[in-house]
Amino acid sequence: MATLEQLKEYNIVKKSDIKHITDLIYNKILINDFNKSEIDQTETILNSFIVVLEEILNLSLSLSKKDKIDVIHILDNFKLQQEMIGILKKSLSDDQFLVNLKKASIHLGEKSQSAFELK
Repeated sequence: MATLEQLKEYNIVKKSDIKHITDLIYNKILINDFNKSEIDQTETILNSFIVVLEEILNLSLSLSKKDKIDVIHILDNFKLQQEMIGILKKSLSDDQFLVNLKKASIHLGEKSQSAFELK
């Protein structure tokens, strides 16, 4: 049977690694731009972490009640952020629809105007 010291040798990931990646994740799941590809990337990362948090809840029977509540709270925040991204994406697609509709109406107006000028 392996001793605790021997098991520690197998743990290559350090606490500092987790802290660093936490900062990266936090900055990536914030809505910083109205660029559709940025929003899509943010949504993908957020969805992945929602799955991870759900797995932590499902598989970690040894979590304390407080830890489970903390994970649930974080999961709720991630899902709320996901909803905000959905609202933003809908808003952007509606805005693009209006822009396209305006372009189409201008184009049709120009066509009808030129039709009258030809006669």
